[in-house]
Amino acid sequence: MAQADIDALARPLTLPCGVVLKNRLAKAPMTESLADARTNHPNERVNHVYRRWAKGGLGLIVTGNIAIDRANMEAARNIAIEKQDEKYMAFYKEYAKAAKADGCVAVVQLSHAGRQTPRAVNTRPKAPSNVKLSMDGVPQFILSNPVAMTTADVHDVRDRFISASVFCQKAGFDGVQIHAAHGYLISQFLNPGVNVGRTDGYGGSLENRMRLLKEVVEGVREACGPRFVVSVKLNSSDFQKSGATEQDSIRVLEMLEASTCDFVEVSGGSYEAPAMVGIVRRESTRKREAYFLDFAAEARKTVKRMPLMITGGFRTRSAMADAIRAGEADIIGMARPLCLHPEFSTVLLSDPSPTLAFPVPKIDWHHLRATNPNVGNVESFWHTGQIQRMADGMDPDEEGKVVKPEFFAQVWAPRQMLWEPATTFPTNVVWALVWPVKPLHHLLQWFTVAAAVAGAGVFIASRVN
Repeated sequence: MAQADIDALARPLTLPCGVVLKNRLAKAPMTESLADARTNHPNERVNHVYRRWAKGGLGLIVTGNIAIDRANMEAARNIAIEKQDEKYMAFYKEYAKAAKADGCVAVVQLSHAGRQTPRAVNTRPKAPSNVKLSMDGVPQFILSNPVAMTTADVHDVRDRFISASVFCQKAGFDGVQIHAAHGYLISQFLNPGVNVGRTDGYGGSLENRMRLLKEVVEGVREACGPRFVVSVKLNSSDFQKSGATEQDSIRVLEMLEASTCDFVEVSGGSYEAPAMVGIVRRESTRKREAYFLDFAAEARKTVKRMPLMITGGFRTRSAMADAIRAGEADIIGMARPLCLHPEFSTVLLSDPSPTLAFPVPKIDWHHLRATNPNVGNVESFWHTGQIQRMADGMDPDEEGKVVKPEFFAQVWAPRQMLWEPATTFPTNVVWALVWPVKPLHHLLQWFTVAAAVAGAGVFIASRVN
């Protein structure tokens, strides 16, 4: 049976645009915080990680989220592409070359964080409305206060997605993925609990709420041509009472299929309801390996031609192969396993063992839940730390021995939301110098905690005055 599973995953896939994936295994997008802290452009650290992933046997790479607006990024050290960035094209060509090594298809995920933009990046990010983010275990004063977008703002965002796609095509990437999931800006437009009070053509009915996504996808297709991969990351559900439902998402999928979208990566949740990291309530979802296969099976009743990529929760090769054979998934997305073993795709396609085990960190995350209710995001930060290690030429620390997970709970997460050392001189230089040096982690931890506490004190004092 192992060989049959290998054969199912090794089978090539031709996307609607004609681009061929050499197999069904994909690297799903993750936050990386690898960009140059001064310019938010890629560098050799980025190239090193992507070259390693591409040579690890993947058929498809979807990059970590790349912002279309530096003022509305998910993290201060992420990559951002803006209209005036043509002079940095050489950096992106090297990035594309690294991600396409060994015949891998490389697709750039483009995003706008909207109200999920951290305060360290922008205290007043743009969003469909002024409904503020709410996260368990995170004080409200740490989160940004969103500003409702005008219709002109919406059109500007649409045009930025399109121009960034053209930029990526010139750099040599095979396509783009429009991030419309996980509570990012386009997902916020789709969510009736966040997209409130709008009276223009982008609020109210589902047809209006999905208008921005439709205009972006069709605009990218028109600008980049029929052979360029245009994909979307979409929530199966927002997993919130006031959010977009599964039936809403199926209607969006129908629209995307009609708009000649090449594939949709199915995910779910947001910062407020993090289903994408496995925090789900439905019993049927818990019983199955992948978090969103139930939705995919339902969507297949109406979405027949457009390929679906399912990411999240796969832990055995047999489950992945079963999903392919059943037609529930056409592409299998992997994220965290590739943070621990970047060459794991090669193992999946060659190891004859019928009990092949997926890499999981040897860390007791349940213990951490007792001290940090937002442990789902702590896990994300810890896995980002493993990407950082690979960027510096090291292997992942799968047992958490070099840097304890508590570091990411107590230091990385707070500095990401409150005080980002990468953004200003001289702290960006200190962070860049200290991070790769293992013995200095504890010193940096206390330095960062002290600075974060001091920053919080100054902020609170200013509010009181």
